[in-house]
Amino acid sequence: MVTFFHKRVPQRGSLARRRATTRLRRWLAACCAAVAVCAVMSAVSSLVTTTPVVVARTAIRRGETIEQTDVAWADMPVSPTSRLLVDSTALVVGRVAQVDIDVGQPFTTHMARDSPVTPAGHTVIEVRLSSDAERLIAGDTVSLVSAMGCDAAVGDAPEAVSGSGAEAGADAGADADRDVNGKVGEDAGLLDGACVLARSALAMDRSHADEASASAGSVVPFAMPPRDALRVMASQEAGAIVAVTR
Repeated sequence: MVTFFHKRVPQRGSLARRRATTRLRRWLAACCAAVAVCAVMSAVSSLVTTTPVVVARTAIRRGETIEQTDVAWADMPVSPTSRLLVDSTALVVGRVAQVDIDVGQPFTTHMARDSPVTPAGHTVIEVRLSSDAERLIAGDTVSLVSAMGCDAAVGDAPEAVSGSGAEAGADAGADADRDVNGKVGEDAGLLDGACVLARSALAMDRSHADEASASAGSVVPFAMPPRDALRVMASQEAGAIVAVTR
């Protein structure tokens, strides 16, 4: 016995045919909507102008030196703030990060600065600070202040460079007084009455632990004039030194 199966075509106007027609219309509407969305996105993309900018490939901490492996390129839409974005790796590589930078964050012109160079006529010494030095980064300029007073700070320093300790000590003491009393602007009130050993000390690197001393504190390399360096070294043996940001 042979049985033939025939698929019956729904008659016009039947419920099955109406349902099939509805499903077909919905499918066609979905396809048309997808095509329309793609067309709109393509049109918008062609209208938005982008520009290549430098972004962070890795997370960078404030105070770290930016390496070539820390940066990458990305296309960003052009906007009124685009002039602040960095468009050359030479503007960031080898420089010191001023702020914490997240992965993928575009670099702006204020995020990095040049690594400090020892000014002419200056010397670099490591200073043990009693104040918090964690926030100091390379390139920061601070005033170094003695907690022991200028008499204790400068009493021995001039003897290292002059045969007349009393005369040189008077000169150094006068310089220290001028550092305090000669200040103008906002620093004058802040340091009034303090013994300023170095008015403008340039941090050359981040702080590190003082492994050579049993006392607590951080060591920071600073560039300063030789006379300031002598006062700082003498005061460092006598007592605490703190850094005051400018």
